[in-house]
Amino acid sequence: MPPTVKRWFVKQYQRMKLDDANGIKPTRFLNKDTAATPLAKATFNAVTFSAYWGITGINAASWAIGSSNLATGLTIPEVFCGVLAGAFMIGFIAFLCGEPGVRYGVSFPMMSRAAFGIYGSYFVVLTKLLVNCVLFGIQAFWGAQAIRVIINALCPSFMKLADIVPHISLMGADEFIALVIYLMILFPLLLIPPHRLTSFMRIAFAAVVMSVCGMLFWALQPAKDYKKKIHHDDKVVTDRDHIFGFLQCFSAVGGWWVGNAFRQSDWTRFARSRKAPAIAQMVAAPLTITFTALIGTFVANEVRDRYGVQTWQPTEILAQMQSMEYTAGMRVGTFFAGVGWLFSQLSINLVHNSVAAGMDLSSMIPEVINIRRGAVVIVILGIATSPWRLVRSPATFIVVMSAFGTFTAPLAGILIADFWWVRKASYNVEELYMANSRYWYCYGFNYRAFMAWFLAMWPSIPGFLAHVVDVDDRAYVWHYVFQLTFIVGLTGGFFWYMIMCFMFPLRDPTDGETTIASRASIESSNFGDTSSETEDYPPTHNQF
Repeated sequence: MPPTVKRWFVKQYQRMKLDDANGIKPTRFLNKDTAATPLAKATFNAVTFSAYWGITGINAASWAIGSSNLATGLTIPEVFCGVLAGAFMIGFIAFLCGEPGVRYGVSFPMMSRAAFGIYGSYFVVLTKLLVNCVLFGIQAFWGAQAIRVIINALCPSFMKLADIVPHISLMGADEFIALVIYLMILFPLLLIPPHRLTSFMRIAFAAVVMSVCGMLFWALQPAKDYKKKIHHDDKVVTDRDHIFGFLQCFSAVGGWWVGNAFRQSDWTRFARSRKAPAIAQMVAAPLTITFTALIGTFVANEVRDRYGVQTWQPTEILAQMQSMEYTAGMRVGTFFAGVGWLFSQLSINLVHNSVAAGMDLSSMIPEVINIRRGAVVIVILGIATSPWRLVRSPATFIVVMSAFGTFTAPLAGILIADFWWVRKASYNVEELYMANSRYWYCYGFNYRAFMAWFLAMWPSIPGFLAHVVDVDDRAYVWHYVFQLTFIVGLTGGFFWYMIMCFMFPLRDPTDGETTIASRASIESSNFGDTSSETEDYPPTHNQF
């Protein structure tokens, strides 16, 4: 690189550096957003966590996962059982992975540092951020669909815009305008600090509950007698397809939500008490996900019976209702339902994709990136990936949901094994922010975790690639494995990491436990101060 260009980049980097905040000076591994959360900022109680899991469970993804599996030929009881089993597993994973935040006030990247190493955690964060980019784009697209429904209810001519203006990147002009409006509403919300999002989460939860209840009430009403009799063919499904479909439903639930579950420390570090998040994780999470999927399945089935179309996404259902019955009552109903789903899509992107991902991204370059800057980066990348291409059909949507588990489920298994089995729920918090500490391993990387991730991940790859390239003669054994990618990855990551740690033992993995009482003095602590690194662990020391 020419010296002039290099000097310019160095100058820009220095200008972008964050200022000291809360007595914490940004370093290579620390800033105010990545530091262990002090008790003064622990503002989330049981009601807040219930609202958190309420907006997590009652949203377009939960609705779509039930109705999209119905579109593949499963029955309603089969969809219910598959979603319920997957949702309970997600709640249990959230409880296990949320404990580091509750006990020590540390975020998900710090949990990753303990398992994968100081630098190895970048791999975990990047993997999750790639998933977040896609998820953000999908949720933003669904939020734009909600805005389109709202505008359609107010302005009938807006419904015809898609037929007048050419499509933009596989989106209609009306969808593109709605997406721009969605982003204009979202950006100001990114400025709200995470510990101050409690009120917005409660409002969003109440709004989406009313929308779901309203759509269920509509589905329970007797249908009008249409002049044109509607015919639709039921899909013929074999017993083997039923088994495949059930496993795929279970895996899709796990694959979609496992990223949010194993990243629970990002939010449980704001808990007022250790009990605050537990009930929400073990009860609210599975119940909201399951019943939203069940209601979505029922409403999608009713739409098929009334209108003769298989529509599986809630805002698309509202748009279909407008196109078939554009009466005054229908306009009012779809308007308020659209507002509820808009709140849902705003909150889900704030809590799970933009703000939460900003927390994680700030751990990679803490001197420059904080939560707000990281959130903006995720928003830009999420829209640039055009992930709405992936949700145009139910079959593609289910494959995408399962594919997420291929890469993230092994990470969840490794993090659980490291915290609960290897370290006996013990962290030395200060050393999580130091180079050449017990979490330095071999030049900043824990090869045990990387080997376990690869061994747990690779069995799902052949089936995943077969789906991507649409290979008709793929071996059924790999097809089976891909249906179980979530459970294969989760259990594989857990057991392979335990085997690796047994074969290559860690040095003093449980020595130097930090208790929750230390959170009261976090603000005055000097975490990340590299001046004493060489005194405790010389740079030449590496734990193989």
